[in-house]
Amino acid sequence: MERKIRGWSLVVAIVCFIIVAGLVIWVLKFSTEQPPLKDSSEFREVIQELNTPEKLQSYIEENFKFDKSHEASPACSPEEFFYEKEGDVRDFSVFSSYVLDQHGYQAKIVWFIYIDETGRKGADIVTLFQDKDGGLKYMRLLMFDEGVIKMGIFQIESLEDLLAQEEKRINCQIIEYGLLPAGSTSFDFLRFKLL
Repeated sequence: MERKIRGWSLVVAIVCFIIVAGLVIWVLKFSTEQPPLKDSSEFREVIQELNTPEKLQSYIEENFKFDKSHEASPACSPEEFFYEKEGDVRDFSVFSSYVLDQHGYQAKIVWFIYIDETGRKGADIVTLFQDKDGGLKYMRLLMFDEGVIKMGIFQIESLEDLLAQEEKRINCQIIEYGLLPAGSTSFDFLRFKLL
């Protein structure tokens, strides 16, 4: 009788081991699978169509949503943002600078840190570009409540003029600023500057 119990115990142990091993393999298989890659041809086609700042502005306003929760994660690449269709100010500037630069507008991302009228530190990001007529302009999010997007395009004389317009618009003092290449997603340093 004792031999039968040991035999059944061994069989039960082997069956349990096989079941557990199978579950582990199944979990590992599905947890390490990457999502399927998007077809980049749609991204490239749309980027080619957005060949003026005004077309880009309209496309963003009609197709994207603002989502403040993106601030907790790294900025999206232009292609990721294109497919996700939502993001924060960094994502909008990365995308708009990339698209404008692809069409020869010599775009840059301008970041700045400011102190508002209450003494609170903040940061913002806009897209600076040279228009086809040689003049400087910048593009920024103006309104982004409840997913509604409104972009603005502003004529400026210089980078200093851009900063002065933003100080007036936000009612703040800009204490530091810098430039990043078009399409750059390197914003991690801003978290430390805001401390």
